[in-house]
Amino acid sequence: YNTLHGAATDIKGKDVGNPSGTISNLALMFKYSFNKIEIYNLIRDILNKVLSKYRSFDSSDTNKIKVGTNEFYKIYLEELKSEIQ
Repeated sequence: YNTLHGAATDIKGKDVGNPSGTISNLALMFKYSFNKIEIYNLIRDILNKVLSKYRSFDSSDTNKIKVGTNEFYKIYLEELKSEIQ
């Protein structure tokens, strides 16, 4: 599973990449490779929840809070932790 844009090596280490494609691919892996629909749904639901408030710096959506790649992952993981506890 790979995002459409590939590795985006031109922005490596700049904390500006959009991690939502990678997270979506993880969800697809659980759905299609492992047939774990409940995990697929969980990953996608959390991603949609985060995307309802936040976007990475490369997004053109001006109505959302802009965060770096690392912060996006932190927010995502916190939402995920709160959901599974």
